[in-house]
Parts: sequence; structure tokens; C-alpha cells
Amino acid sequence: MKNSTSKGAVNLGLYNDFFWSTSTQGFALKDTRGNQSYAFTSPQYTIFDSGTSQILLPSSIFQNFTKEVIIANGSPNYSVKEGVTLIECNTTPHVSIFWMVAYYWIEILPEDYIIDVSPKGDGSVCML
Repeated sequence: MKNSTSKGAVNLGLYNDFFWSTSTQGFALKDTRGNQSYAFTSPQYTIFDSGTSQILLPSSIFQNFTKEVIIANGSPNYSVKEGVTLIECNTTPHVSIFWMVAYYWIEILPEDYIIDVSPKGDGSVCML
């Protein structure tokens, strides 16, 4: 995967369909220069949904992506229930996730993808 940066607006090559959608080419963890960069065997159809804070993945990449994110975050205890990954909130270190979209890296910070979903908001259970 090529590493791209931009100082301005980026055209994500959105499809002309019902959703804000495009293709993603891969993901990276921690940074885009290390050995934790993964290319998909074929571009993955991707929908940007501003109505949810979840990262929704095709089943074809969900298991490998989840495994790599868990390892990069220190291998905490986790469970997957109905397609949702639950993790210990106090796990450190938390790392950034990068998605390659239209051959540009887009960073998702840990505070934007590790979300407290505990009933009392006490940090006992988080969701990826």
C-alpha cells in the first residue's frame, strides 16, 4: 500500500449510490510505516455512516481485523456478541487505526473507536 498524505481536502471517490460509500484498500495499526499494515485482497465496499459511532465491517475481514486490533491494544480480555466486540476499557496502550480510503490514510484515534458502553458509564465495558 502506498502511504499518502494531504494538507487539504481529499476526494474519496464516493460511489453514486444510496450511501456515502467508496472502497477501502486496507488498514494499519499504530502508524502507517510499520509492519502492522494490511492490504485487502480486493477493495472492500465501505459505507460512511455518520449516524453511528461503530466501525461496521464485512464478515470477510471482521475476525482478522478484530484479532489484530486486540493484539495491538495489549491483548486484553474481549468478547464478541452479536457482531459487537466488547473490551476492557482500562486496557493500555490504545493505538490509532488507519484506513486506506482512495489510497489515502485516514486516522481513527482510540478515543473515537473505544467507547464506554457500561450501563452506569463507569468504564467497566467498552465497545470497539
